[in-house]
Amino acid sequence: MPNSKLRSLEGDATGIPTGFRAGHVPARGRPSSAMLDDQVREALRFLDDPIALEGSSLTRLPAVRDLSATKYRGRTCATGLALRQVLRETLDALASDLEGTPVGTLAAGLRLGVTQAEVAREIGVSDEYLCRRWKPQLVRLVRQQLVSHDGEGRAAA
Repeated sequence: MPNSKLRSLEGDATGIPTGFRAGHVPARGRPSSAMLDDQVREALRFLDDPIALEGSSLTRLPAVRDLSATKYRGRTCATGLALRQVLRETLDALASDLEGTPVGTLAAGLRLGVTQAEVAREIGVSDEYLCRRWKPQLVRLVRQQLVSHDGEGRAAA
């Protein structure tokens, strides 16, 4: 029997992983760091698609809920738009804080819609090396920022 975690990441005709859709019911309790990293990685893949972001369990974060209830209230895909804003702000902060590093360059590239291959060429490494060595670091840092927002509440914009 295939691994259920892998099965939940398989897509269908829409291209959106089935574990990323609103109909997916996650396990109870606090998700593990690895599970959150998977959710962040998927959200970053769909950064410019608020419809896909709507299905992310990251929309339950207080910062996202606050934004969707205020700034995006009544808008189509309010939680997806709010999650996109929170992710963009996080990437901007990381790109600024880590400017000149591979992780900072990758964060800036993701924020600007530059492909991972283009970022790899810019910093002089292979796409595979960037994905294997630096992208997990970026995902971990984004997760940590999101979790710290969860504990502190949303900072004033």
